[in-house]
Amino acid sequence: GMENSLYAERLDFDTGAFSADANRNNAFDYSEQVHAAYALLAGSALGLDVQAGLRVEQAITSFDLNTTGETFENDYRSLFPSAVVAWKPSPTQQVKLSYSKRVNRPGTRMLNPFTTYTDPLNLFVGNPFLLPEYTHALELGLQRFSRSGSVSITPYFRRTVNEMERFKTVNPDGTSTLTFRNFDRSDSYGAEVVGSLRFGRSFSGFASFNAFR
Repeated sequence: GMENSLYAERLDFDTGAFSADANRNNAFDYSEQVHAAYALLAGSALGLDVQAGLRVEQAITSFDLNTTGETFENDYRSLFPSAVVAWKPSPTQQVKLSYSKRVNRPGTRMLNPFTTYTDPLNLFVGNPFLLPEYTHALELGLQRFSRSGSVSITPYFRRTVNEMERFKTVNPDGTSTLTFRNFDRSDSYGAEVVGSLRFGRSFSGFASFNAFR
C-alpha cells in the first residue's frame, strides 16, 4: 500500500494572506494485493527436457482519493503459462525453445486521476482504470561450447497486449492534457548474439550484440 499527500497554499496579493489551493491539494491511499498460486511439471522424453508451468494471480487494487471522497477499484485476474523444451544433439551443443508471459503493472502516478498543474500549459491526469500490460515472449536459443569459449544465438519474438502508453489531447484553449491509456498491442522481434573466448588460463573475453525491431 501507499499513502501520498500534497498540500499547497496560494498567496492573496490584496490581503497578503495565504489560503489553501483546492486545485493542487491532493491526498490518496493506494492498496494493492496480489494472491498467486504456481504449478510446475518437468520431465524428459525422446531426448528432450521439457518443463511447463502455470502461475495464477488475483490482483485486488483500491485507489482512494481522500480529497474528493472518490474510490476506484480495479481488480483483475491473470494467468501466466510458461514452457521450455531443450535438446542436446551433442555434449557441446544445445537447442532451447521457451515461452513465457510477463506483466508490467501501472504505477500510482499513472493511476492518480488528480490533475497535476506543475506546468499550466501541459497538464497531467492519471487513469485509475488503467490495466497492466502483458508481454508474450518466444525465444529460440542455440548454444555451442568448446574449450576455447562459447557462442549463443537467440532469435526472439515478443508481443505486448494492453500496452500502456502516453496519450495527449489538446484543449480548445491551447493547453494540453497528458494521460495513460491501454492500446491494443505492439510486436517486436530480433536476435541476440553472445560470445566468450578464453586465452589460456589467465585471460578471457566477452561480447554481446542485440538487434531488434
